[in-house]
Amino acid sequence: MYYFGGIAMLVVGLGGLIFCQKQQRVNPAMQSVAYIFGLVMLVGFGFVLYSRLGGGEELEARENEMLFLYSRSAAAGKCLKAAAPGKKVLFITSPKWDAEPTRKEQVEAQVNAFKEAYGSGDVIIDSIEVPKNFDEEGSAIEDVMTVKEFKALFAKHPDVGAVVTDIGLPERCSSLFNAKTAPVVFMLNQGRVDGKTVKSLFKKGKIAGMVSYKNKADYDKPANSKDLLESFSIRYELVDASNYTKYQLD
Repeated sequence: MYYFGGIAMLVVGLGGLIFCQKQQRVNPAMQSVAYIFGLVMLVGFGFVLYSRLGGGEELEARENEMLFLYSRSAAAGKCLKAAAPGKKVLFITSPKWDAEPTRKEQVEAQVNAFKEAYGSGDVIIDSIEVPKNFDEEGSAIEDVMTVKEFKALFAKHPDVGAVVTDIGLPERCSSLFNAKTAPVVFMLNQGRVDGKTVKSLFKKGKIAGMVSYKNKADYDKPANSKDLLESFSIRYELVDASNYTKYQLD
């Protein structure tokens, strides 16, 4: 809308300037009108530039998608508040999450949405160790994460009672939860863990919940910026201890 409106204003403004330039020879008063057309052209240029730099509808669409992303963390907070209230929480995200300002802001917004729904601000953000050439190789985090890195991360934060993982869990992760003191987990993504293991950990009470996409989600419906949990229900479903047997988790 902004882009095409700006183009129209540019065309009208430029056409008006050309017309006024021709008419000024016989009617000097047209110079004032030329100023108006010049202003129209400048405003139109501003709208076009704004859209091209990510403003207007593109910005609104991006902000809408971010609200849906944050809604997942809000659902995690609500779920863990019921399953493991009052715990110190570890929020696991991608490596170098704080190296780039936009990514850092996004992760912090996710965590803030979780905190508000969980009812506690005692949350640590961290990630697993990855190979030194991880960025150069362009590997996906799921391709390099193993139980070893998660054990090291859990050992780094021994007083954590609940975990929210934005990168899922690795293959053969059952050993991470053998100890009675092992944290309860909410998975924003499944990662590499297979469905059989997920169901087993649900049964043991070690996975509190995870996110599933709705089969008939309305992707044209905008998020509700004032109610993230309502936004969550537009696209996603909460898989928890009460309903996990109904889902195909492979």
